Amino acid sequence: MRDIPTCKWLDQWTELAQKFAFQYNPSLQPRALVVFGCISKRVSHGQIKQIIRILSKGLESCLKGPDNYNSQVLIEATVIALTKLQPLLNKDSPMHKALFWVAMAVLQLDEVNLYSAGTALLEQNLHTLDSLRVFNDKSPEEVFMEIRRPLEWHCKQMDHFVGLNFNSNFNFALVGHLLKGYRHPSPTTVARTVRILHTLLALVNKHRNCDKFEVNTQSVAYLAALLTVSEEVRSRCSLKHRKSLLLTDVAMENVPMDTYPIHHSDTSYRTLKENQPWSSPKGSDRHLAASYPTVGQISPRTRKSMSLDMGQPSQANTKKLLGTRKSFDHLISDTKAPKRQDMESGITTPPKMRRVAENDYEMETQRISPQQHPHLRKVSVSESNVLLDEEVLTDPKIQALLLTVLATLVKYTTDEFDQRILYEYLAEASVVFPKVFPVVHNLLDSKINTLLSLCQDPNLLNPIHGIVQSVVYHEESPPQYQTSYLQSFGFNGLWRFAGPFSKVRDKFRNDADK
Repeated sequence: MRDIPTCKWLDQWTELAQKFAFQYNPSLQPRALVVFGCISKRVSHGQIKQIIRILSKGLESCLKGPDNYNSQVLIEATVIALTKLQPLLNKDSPMHKALFWVAMAVLQLDEVNLYSAGTALLEQNLHTLDSLRVFNDKSPEEVFMEIRRPLEWHCKQMDHFVGLNFNSNFNFALVGHLLKGYRHPSPTTVARTVRILHTLLALVNKHRNCDKFEVNTQSVAYLAALLTVSEEVRSRCSLKHRKSLLLTDVAMENVPMDTYPIHHSDTSYRTLKENQPWSSPKGSDRHLAASYPTVGQISPRTRKSMSLDMGQPSQANTKKLLGTRKSFDHLISDTKAPKRQDMESGITTPPKMRRVAENDYEMETQRISPQQHPHLRKVSVSESNVLLDEEVLTDPKIQALLLTVLATLVKYTTDEFDQRILYEYLAEASVVFPKVFPVVHNLLDSKINTLLSLCQDPNLLNPIHGIVQSVVYHEESPPQYQTSYLQSFGFNGLWRFAGPFSKVRDKFRNDADK
C-alpha cells in the first residue's frame, strides 16, 4: 500500500465493511463487524458507541427472541470488534475505562463462546490502559470504580444477579469472574485467564512500587487464584505453620527437573541425588509419608503449570477444539497483546532479594553450596511473605473471601496435584483463621469425606487430617462466622459462579442420564 500511494482499495473495503457492520442483517452484520475491527486503521468515539448499541440490541433479542444462536453470534462479533478497535481509540477517550465493564458484563452471561471473547476484550483493555500509564498512580480498583459511578444503578443489579459485589471488594469480585475461566473447555481461554491474573497481580502493586508477589489486601485475591497454575507464586508465598510438600528450595537451571545425568564423577552429587525425594516415585512416597520435608516432590503437573504460566497451551489441543466450533474465537489473537516481563512464570530465574522494610531484608535459603554444584541455582524463599498472614489480612471479610477462593478451587478441581496444593494451604488456614474457617465447611465437607473414605495417597491425606484435627480442636468454641457470612456483604455467588458453564454442565448431565 505504501508503494502505491494512489491505491484506495483498503479505504473502500473499510467503508463497505463499516456500512454492513452498522446495518441490520443477521447473516452479514456479524461478519462485517469482525472485518471492520480487523482492517480499520482508525476509529472514532462515535463508532465505538454505535458498536456498543448493537451489542445492547443483541442482548435484548437474545433474551426475548427465539433466535438465540444468531443473537449470540452478533454479541460475540461486537465484542471482537471492540477488542480490535480499542488500541486505535484516542488516548483521552473515556471509553477506554468503560470497556472494562463491558467485558465484565459479557463474562457474566455464562456462555462458553462469549466468555472467551470477553476475556480477550478484558486482556486488551488492561494492556491498553497500562500502556497509557493509567495504573502508575492509581490502583485498578480506583480507576474502574470511578468510571462505574454513573452506571452504579445498573451495575448493582448485575452484581446481585451473579452474587459478586464489586463495591464490597473489587479484587475478589474480579477474581470470582476469572475463576470460571479455569473451567473453560478451550486451553486458549484457560491460558488467557492465567495471563490476565498475572497482569492484574502486577497492576495492583504497580502504584505501590512494591514487589509483584508481596502479600497485601489487594494482591492476595490474585495470588490465591494463581496458586495451582504458577510455581513462582507458590515459591514466593510460603506457609508459616506447615512445611509444604510442594514448595521446592532447589530448582534446576537448563536441566529438566525430572532428569539427571546417569554418570557423574562427583560422588557427593550421587549421594545428593539419592537423598532427594523426587529421585524415584517409590522413594518419594516413603519419604513424604514419614514427614513434611522442605524439599518437595516434583510432579509432572509442574510442567503443565509452567506452560499455563507462559500462556502457551498445546497447539494440537487448541486446533482440535477450535476446529469443532463455529465461532469467531480463532480471530481473537493472543499474539497482538503486548508482552510483559511481569507475566513470567515459575520457570524464569528466581526472584532477587528485595527490601521489605527498613533494615529488614529477605533471607535467601541456600541448602546446597553453588561451589560444589554449579548446575544448581538458588531459589529465594521469603520467610516473611506468607499468603495466610493474620497480621496482614486483619479484615474477616478478606479472610472469608480468601478461604472461599481456595475452597472453590478445591471443589471444582479433579487434578490430584492441584488438590495437594490447595489442601496444604487450607490446612494452614484452619490454624491461622480458625474463627472464619467455618464459612467454607459446606464447600469442603463432602469432598473431604470422600477422600477420607477412598483416597490412598498419604501426601493428600496428611493436610486433610490437619484440617479435621484443627476443626475438632476449635469445635468447643462457638464460631463467630457461619456459612451465611458471605451473603451479608454480597458474595454468596462466589463459589457458584466460578463453577462449570451452565450449558457444559447440562450436557454432562444429559450424557450421564443416557
